[in-house]
Formats: sequence, structure tokens, C-alpha cells
Amino acid sequence: MVKKIDTEAFKEFLKRRIRKQLKMKENVVIRHLENYFRKKGFELHRSWILDKKGEIRRATRGVGTDLIAKRSEELWLVEAKGERKRKASYYVSIDVAFGQLMSRIKIFDHDENIHYAISIPYPLGYYEAPLRRFAESQAMSILKIHLFLVHENGEVNYKNPNQFIAFLKQL
Repeated sequence: MVKKIDTEAFKEFLKRRIRKQLKMKENVVIRHLENYFRKKGFELHRSWILDKKGEIRRATRGVGTDLIAKRSEELWLVEAKGERKRKASYYVSIDVAFGQLMSRIKIFDHDENIHYAISIPYPLGYYEAPLRRFAESQAMSILKIHLFLVHENGEVNYKNPNQFIAFLKQL
């Protein structure tokens, strides 16, 4: 006798299992990054924007930078990404992160008080192949994009723009 499987219950079981496997969702990455900046004395803003005048304000259209960290004249705008459910979506996720970061660049500060960064889980896993595509991009050095690698235990590794490019070339 063959037992009939409740397909809806099975689908729900699979969804729960996938959710449990994704330990480093975007919110977790952001939370660890907040702790990193808070320990260094930064004021933090989630989903805020930097306007053309250099003022930080709440995003009015619901779409702001994942994390803005400010300490004195130093300002960090960070777009974070977490683990994804499907392997193919890692490419889209990285492209979206860079696109979001580009749309946030309202002021290009040659004095280097304003920093733009991407934050992703580490180890890289499926992010490695999508990131590798940017190893030779001239935009990386021109825009001086930084990288934060966030470990599951909350440790954060920082890569300045030159280190980020070197890191990409090693992938």
C-alpha cells in the first residue's frame, strides 16, 4: 500500500528547512555590521539616504541605504547582501548591490571622508563566482569601493579599495 503524501505540508517542510540553512540572511549581515561600527563609536542609520547637500535623512520612498554609519566627518554608506535560496540569484544579488551602491553616490568626496562599501557573508560560497567578474573592473578603483566580509560569529573583516581589488583577483 502506497501512502499519499500531503504536498502542501511537504512544501512547508522544505521551506522551513531552506530557511534554517540560510544562516546569514541580509538582516543578520547588517546586524553584525552595526555591532562592528557601534564598537568604533559610529552613529548608525538603517534605510536612510545621503542627499546631494551631504545631509543624512530618512528615506521618503522607502528605499534607503542598508546602513549609514557616521562619526564626526567620516561617513560610510554600506549595501549588504545575505545568503540566497538559489545559486543563480547570487549573480543578481551582487549586481543589485553594486547598482544600489552606484545609485547612492550623490557626493564623490576626494578628501575620502565618505566611503561606499559592499557587505557580504564570509566564507563567500556562491558569491565567489559573481564577485570574480569585477576583478578587472576599472570602476572598482575609480569609485574606491570598500568591502566588509561578515562571519557567522559576528566577526567583520574590512578590505580597503586596494585590498578589495587584490582579494577579487585572488578568487
